[in-house]
Amino acid sequence: TQSIISENESAIDEALNDTESSTDDADKSDNVVVTDALSYEKDVIVAPEYKEQADELKGYKHKIYLPKITSDTHNATDFNNEIYNEYSKFYDTLKNDKEENLIFDIEYKYKIYDNVIGIIVYDYVGEQFAGISTSYHAYYFNVKDDKEITFDEYLSQVGFTKDTLQDRISKTDAYLNTGTENGEITACILDTVGTIACCETEESMDGWIQLTTEPIV
Repeated sequence: TQSIISENESAIDEALNDTESSTDDADKSDNVVVTDALSYEKDVIVAPEYKEQADELKGYKHKIYLPKITSDTHNATDFNNEIYNEYSKFYDTLKNDKEENLIFDIEYKYKIYDNVIGIIVYDYVGEQFAGISTSYHAYYFNVKDDKEITFDEYLSQVGFTKDTLQDRISKTDAYLNTGTENGEITACILDTVGTIACCETEESMDGWIQLTTEPIV
């Protein structure tokens, strides 16, 4: 029987449960915070074809946690809706008991630094007791300018380019300990507490790994 746990899950759990990060400190940027737009959990019901393995999923839950920024401007509302609309279909599936033999686990992490918000949403959708994969999507918002920004713009506003970020993270213990060579950093959120980055690599089953590093700002 294959495990339902992704090779990225331990790193993602570490990031999601980082008690020293901005998520747990209620950080503010111009009185804007990030909070749950949706928080939903539901017990996983083992599909009939796997009833002999039911104990392995005992207590396991579907989880959907989606973020929103607490600004009521038009641009912030559009930003929140963009994220919600991307993932709300999974909530609709669970709410209507249409998940069949699938498992849904969607969670997020955010950091605020210098008036910009970085959010990474992690999603796992896979079949019970089958091969799985985990993916991610990063979103960035400039609170002061009241607009969504690109990854390049985010890096510029926190003092990096893609090249300088790559160079800095490649020297961290988290990167060096993975054994990954030349893995490209494709998403990153940071503050003065620490850094969370997603690194593309063919050496991972999912095609990427999660890095949680010391502060780089």
